[in-house]
Amino acid sequence: MDAEAFEQLQMVAARQENENRGDEWRQLTILGEAPSLGVSEVDIQPQGGMTVLPTAAGTLSIASDDLNDTFGGTGANVLLIQGLDEFYGNGGQSLGQLFYEEVVLMNGTTPVTASIPLLRHQLMRVIAAGPVGTSVGTITSDIGGDVQLVIRPGDGQSKSTKLTCPVGWIGYSAFLVVNWAASQAARINCRITLPNGTIVANIKTDFERSLENRLGANPLTGGTDLRCTAFRVGGGGTDPLDVILPFIFRRLAA
Repeated sequence: MDAEAFEQLQMVAARQENENRGDEWRQLTILGEAPSLGVSEVDIQPQGGMTVLPTAAGTLSIASDDLNDTFGGTGANVLLIQGLDEFYGNGGQSLGQLFYEEVVLMNGTTPVTASIPLLRHQLMRVIAAGPVGTSVGTITSDIGGDVQLVIRPGDGQSKSTKLTCPVGWIGYSAFLVVNWAASQAARINCRITLPNGTIVANIKTDFERSLENRLGANPLTGGTDLRCTAFRVGGGGTDPLDVILPFIFRRLAA
């Protein structure tokens, strides 16, 4: 999708929301950050490495490495979590809602779990905190023991350029915006994968310093994964990389 078409969709979505018909359209911005990008390919996320995406729904478990991130504590008290159930759906919640949502009370280093099994964990955000204002420690989520998302101290939310399109929706994106602290070249790989594992697009882009790039004309359909990874092409050392992915989702007719 080109920039002009994406901007037209943004105007349509905004108009629908102003007319109280926002359940048909949703706008979503994905934030990703790799704090120390080197020559190894990694998911664009604070914890680095390559996340193991679940092949079956499992228990989502969340815990901090600091006791102060607990309900009534000085750090993170309450989180909002978003994810998808075993059918890539929102767990039977509101028709106009992209993801399953649940509010969880933190319990320090003791894991807390979501109420239903989840196949994907899309986001977690601190929505209530003590005097510190956010998490004191690092908050980690996992499904079946495989780490999915991380909130670092001070961030307030997870940052990862992985997205799975909910069933019943179609997702559009025009741009991938990148800020790269180093002068050497780096590469972004954005792969779109169907639920059966077939890769339908693999968009590779080399850049230096910054990039504003079209992702191509591949919309996301229900159960499709978008995964953006990165690595340094040349030079030594490690440097931080920040990525912004704007999305618009349209609900399909039943």
